[in-house]
Amino acid sequence: MTDEQLIEEVYKTNKIDVPDFHIPDDFGVSLGDKESWQQSTTKSVSSITDAEKEIKEFASAQNPVESTIDFIGENDFYYEFRLAYTRERETGNLISMRILVYKESAMFCTFNDQTGYYFEIRALDRDSVLHLLDLKAFFDIINWDSARIIRREFEETDNEYIYIYYRVSITGGDWGLNDQAVIEKIKYVVDKATGVITCYNENSVFKTVEIENTAKKFK
Repeated sequence: MTDEQLIEEVYKTNKIDVPDFHIPDDFGVSLGDKESWQQSTTKSVSSITDAEKEIKEFASAQNPVESTIDFIGENDFYYEFRLAYTRERETGNLISMRILVYKESAMFCTFNDQTGYYFEIRALDRDSVLHLLDLKAFFDIINWDSARIIRREFEETDNEYIYIYYRVSITGGDWGLNDQAVIEKIKYVVDKATGVITCYNENSVFKTVEIENTAKKFK
């Protein structure tokens, strides 16, 4: 990719440039103008009752003045809810988000302060793994203003599923410094025996190009 092509890519507006990429299902209920996609990655569940409990805990953690929770739908991989709430001193600002809670039968996820986040795919057929890793990549970039996915690769060996995606983004320059266009390679490997997901994103930057005339100027 030339410098010029990379700069062109970071300014495109479509977030994902892969035709068959799996994104969350809206179940026919379109997102509102300011509604954002979110996922619960601290706990997966085995029933709709547990999913509702998880969403209520998620809502409580936002310290809302008031909130509403609506069940949107479910598929083989997750339950989906809409959470809308307001915070104290922000009563005129309604925050709305569409949240996925993963089913344990598809992907087990948990979190604790000692080990951090843990992910394990339970639905280990090829199509399900691709679907779930597409969702993982989707949430990597969807709430990051400049990030885009421009390519995805997926292969299967005797022991692993190997998933690679390429993302471009803009790194903002400091005062007097130009922004930079960046392309990165992110790799996920899923162990077929255990379902454990390993992410390889250290030293992931392929190329960095300075974007001329973007520096913030001193007044």
